[in-house]
Amino acid sequence: MRGISNYFMFNNSYGQDKSSGLSSSINFADLASIKNGTYKKLLKAQYANQKKAASSDDSDKKNTTKSQLSIDSRKNIKSSVDDFQKTVSNLNNDDLWRRTNGAYDTEKITQAVKAFADGYNKVITQTEGNTSKEVSRSAGWMNSLTDTMKSSLARVGVNIGEDNRLNVDEDAFKKADMKSVKAMFSGTYSYATQASLKAGSIASAALRENSMYNSSGTYANMINSWFNTSV
Repeated sequence: MRGISNYFMFNNSYGQDKSSGLSSSINFADLASIKNGTYKKLLKAQYANQKKAASSDDSDKKNTTKSQLSIDSRKNIKSSVDDFQKTVSNLNNDDLWRRTNGAYDTEKITQAVKAFADGYNKVITQTEGNTSKEVSRSAGWMNSLTDTMKSSLARVGVNIGEDNRLNVDEDAFKKADMKSVKAMFSGTYSYATQASLKAGSIASAALRENSMYNSSGTYANMINSWFNTSV
């Protein structure tokens, strides 16, 4: 390295490369850094930082896509819960349970409960595989409520499958005591109303998830962009 130092010092006239006319003045501090390896370490560190920054950019792009999918998932959950709660409102309609000549309209009630089961199942489908702990927890509460009612539901022809879905055995349901069915599916403290409330918790958890944030936490950047926009 001493020979290299001498070469730069004595083979450049006042730091000018005569053959090329380009400035090649030597910074002796840089030369010392090259000799002791510090410069090489700095280059490696700079390269590593650039690589990390590039990786972060790629990650942000992926996270943006992931966030968009998450937004779609939240919308689907909210929509399925809204539809399910409409079926519960229908079950709480007094007209559904009005008797004619002392008899309930069994066919109409059967279809209303089948709609309830379908709505319930769609909510379960939308929450499956969801990465949100709050959504999964709320869905678990709804499943637990249904599980506690398993025997009572089975007595009126409504069964719970291994996949946590409800299915209605129409023949068994129509033979059930409609007073028991009404107590289970209509009223403030009925199973149907309580299931609706649990579903509402699922929707709330889904809407809270990353609200106004994307998965890379760029909310602050969004705020900054508002203030930095030229008017």
